[in-house]
Amino acid sequence: MGGFFSNIKSLPSAGGWKINIAFDGDEQMVVSVLLETDGKGRPLPPMLLKGTAEELDNAFFEVIATPVANTVELFANRDSFAKELDKAREEVKKKAGESKSAKVASEKTDIEQEPKRKFEDVMKKISELNAICRYADALDILPPNSEFPEKKEELEKLRRELEWKRNQLTLL
Repeated sequence: MGGFFSNIKSLPSAGGWKINIAFDGDEQMVVSVLLETDGKGRPLPPMLLKGTAEELDNAFFEVIATPVANTVELFANRDSFAKELDKAREEVKKKAGESKSAKVASEKTDIEQEPKRKFEDVMKKISELNAICRYADALDILPPNSEFPEKKEELEKLRRELEWKRNQLTLL
């Protein structure tokens, strides 16, 4: 078996080490081994070993090897988890931004489409009234040119047509 520090070096790196040795009577020693995290997580409780100097010489590294390896794995998993969590948060923020801009664009499109829809609905109703020879009712719901200035010519033509048809009915 190598020296003390060579044995420590052979263990997986898990952060900083704090080793405290206290004497409990003439023969017994209490060794506290604390692995420090990188400051991002909660501190881990120390590993406590108690025995004579000879017992600690023979078993110290065998006893701490598994907990140190587990701690290194825990730190690696925690770091990996933190990175994935940060990535997920960024994706959520990005999607929320895209969703918000899509919603604004959709609302803008809806606002732009509203007059067109209203015009189409009115024209459909006028067409239905025209089909059943209710020209006066169709003229009543025909919007003024000022409401749809881009459709002025179409509205004027329809108004003249409906008035002519209405006048034809009154001649009968």
